[in-house]
Amino acid sequence: MAGNLSVTIVAATKLKDKDTFHRSDDAYVEIYLDENNKQRTKTISHETNPVWNETFEFSVGPDQDHLYVNVYDDDGSKNSHDPAASTNIKLDRVKETGAVDGWLDLPKYLGFRSAGQIHMRMNFQAQ
Repeated sequence: MAGNLSVTIVAATKLKDKDTFHRSDDAYVEIYLDENNKQRTKTISHETNPVWNETFEFSVGPDQDHLYVNVYDDDGSKNSHDPAASTNIKLDRVKETGAVDGWLDLPKYLGFRSAGQIHMRMNFQAQ
């Protein structure tokens, strides 16, 4: 089903610190439906429980059924961003109900029990 998807990255909690030596977490989130249309939040510095409240708009094609979510630790250099967590979200529920709001567990990463949680709001309007 084609339509418009609005995604708000609200916050994250209990993100695991990837900077073992520096002890700072500079988190941002990258989201996309396909590799050619990536969008990202601003970087929140020195915080393992960042709050973004940033909204992004996507045009969803009829065959697009997943939203990809990557959380990174921004190391400050243009080419050095440590992956903290990665997941994908099936869009079936938001396409059926029109809206989803909740906390999602981020999968295990590098032996941690959990990579934390992310709070997202999604709204879908069919075309």
